[in-house]
Amino acid sequence: MSKYYIKFDNSNNAKNKAEEETKEYAACLDGILLPNEQLKDKFLIDMQARIDKINQEYKRCRDVKVSIWISDETQHVSLADGICYIRIYKVKKEMTAN
Repeated sequence: MSKYYIKFDNSNNAKNKAEEETKEYAACLDGILLPNEQLKDKFLIDMQARIDKINQEYKRCRDVKVSIWISDETQHVSLADGICYIRIYKVKKEMTAN
């Protein structure tokens, strides 16, 4: 069973309140370990729902867009045209304590 690790990468400065809130939300996701692919898929759906809520809350701001692509078994998520990134890494080998 595959596990997935969530990594937040900061990129550009936010330009409005919607982007600021998106960046704060994404930063809170850093370091999450998802135990299986089903929860990874649910994570992506929940993240999109949160972004949709931010867009509704800040209607005067430009909508935050979500772009997703895959390379080398890593799922990349760009939020607000590169304001910040979420990377979802497939854990290849677990470390065990002896």
